[in-house]
Amino acid sequence: MGDTIDLSFFGIPNPQSIYVNGVLMANKSVNRVAFILPKFGLGGAEQVVLQLSNELSLQKIEILCVCFEDLGIVGEKLIDSQFEIISIGSEKSYDLLSLFKLRDALKKFNPDVISLHSYHVLPYTVVAKLFNLKCDIVFTAHGLLYSGFETKKWINRFFSLFISKLTSVSDDVALRHREYLSWKKPIYTIENGSKVIKIDPLSGLSIRKEFGIPNDSFVFLTIGNLKPEKGIEYLLDAAFLMTKNIHDNYVFLIVGAFQDKKYYEEIIQRRADLNLTEVVLFANYREDVSSFYSCADAFFLSSCSEGLPMVVLEAMSCKLPVVSTSVGGLPKVLSDGAGILVAPRSPDELALAMKSLLNNEDDCRNSLAMAGYEKMVKFYSLERMSRDYLNVFSGLEL
Repeated sequence: MGDTIDLSFFGIPNPQSIYVNGVLMANKSVNRVAFILPKFGLGGAEQVVLQLSNELSLQKIEILCVCFEDLGIVGEKLIDSQFEIISIGSEKSYDLLSLFKLRDALKKFNPDVISLHSYHVLPYTVVAKLFNLKCDIVFTAHGLLYSGFETKKWINRFFSLFISKLTSVSDDVALRHREYLSWKKPIYTIENGSKVIKIDPLSGLSIRKEFGIPNDSFVFLTIGNLKPEKGIEYLLDAAFLMTKNIHDNYVFLIVGAFQDKKYYEEIIQRRADLNLTEVVLFANYREDVSSFYSCADAFFLSSCSEGLPMVVLEAMSCKLPVVSTSVGGLPKVLSDGAGILVAPRSPDELALAMKSLLNNEDDCRNSLAMAGYEKMVKFYSLERMSRDYLNVFSGLEL
């Protein structure tokens, strides 16, 4: 017999599917979870998947991570991890061969749940599941759809009909995707969580030496995929404002790879035009991010759009005071004195907030940092995030 079509997509439920108050819930027994991503890059979605995979593996749940593109630097490091990771090796926007590779991988693994974290892989996963894969698809929305998504709205709306459950990393993200998909069913908000990163002062000193940063300089750090929505141009403008009024010894250290060549050229030129080449330093992609946290005195985020960035939670876990734009889920995370919030696209506010950290005594900065750390440990732990995802996968209420 050849492959058969899963009729649940046409309104006929599979025996394993359970309905609660009219909402399709996942199988109560979850033993195997397949995570599917376009690539293993440095973004927050990838970090969530990798941390979830590790944590669920410790709970004896079998994990398969499928990457459509080549594994890349991050993926190659995970080959010997405690869960299975494979690359389909797709290099095209529309790749029929990748569809069959995905189908074969999923049929072999036979997951109880497929967890998606990107619209790019949604059509492939839906079609692959039609080949008699009796499992639910859980889609997680990570961002606010900054650009490039409107042209694919109707395609994504169609394939979202085959999603069993939709989760989001913040309430703002949930509202955005509800409108984008015209989603009528519940959306489960699962805020990101992070492990606590251990600070190593010696590795921090090594980073300062590598970049020629004096030990008494105040280091403002940011980490991430450097895309237009990260608002690096606003950071440059804020840094320029600070250099006109403050002559203290400080630098801005930006870790991450640029994703857009044109944006990279614009930022580098703007840095030169503002005479900030010795004040704003770029470190490109680095694997030793804990060393950068160890060398920093404060963390900043100048983003125009975010979901709930993992790097902010990591910085809080390192007891770094945080200055961030008020976007996505960050107003909630940094409320109650856990950080300093400024308006997006406002260099004046960003400069003023960072000046306040320079001008404050150590006790004030430490108070801000401890408030952030305590809030992160209490509400944004990796264990809590993993538990929430497993509850959704298993059909339990959050």
